[in-house]
Amino acid sequence: MIGQNITNAMQERSNEELYEIIAYAEDGDYIPEAILAAKKELESRNLDNDTLHAISEHVKAQRELKKERAKEPLSWPARIAFFIFSGGILIVILIFISYSMESKGYKRKGSESRTTSFWGFIFWCVIAFMIFKGYKR
Repeated sequence: MIGQNITNAMQERSNEELYEIIAYAEDGDYIPEAILAAKKELESRNLDNDTLHAISEHVKAQRELKKERAKEPLSWPARIAFFIFSGGILIVILIFISYSMESKGYKRKGSESRTTSFWGFIFWCVIAFMIFKGYKR
């Protein structure tokens, strides 16, 4: 039953996805049965060498793009925005934005935006504390 489910799942994958599963198996969380099913499915599609080479180059380029995207730092205007707007209820929205960036491959941006939001939140808490402490006198 599990084998048939894996086979069906691999039939729905694109040529690029199958190639990536096979070529970069150590990077993924695939069980050996899934890797074998990907190999069989890609072989069953009878792709010529030129097509396989083009797929290989495309997958390599996409992986490099993902690596570069993951290293991109958060821009200074974005840092300032995350810092300033981290006070109050907006912190929740900023956290969602942060995780959205990370899910799109911008790992460093996501991490830096959460760190900046955290320090901005601390800043606004200190300001609020100082203001309310001043009113009690």
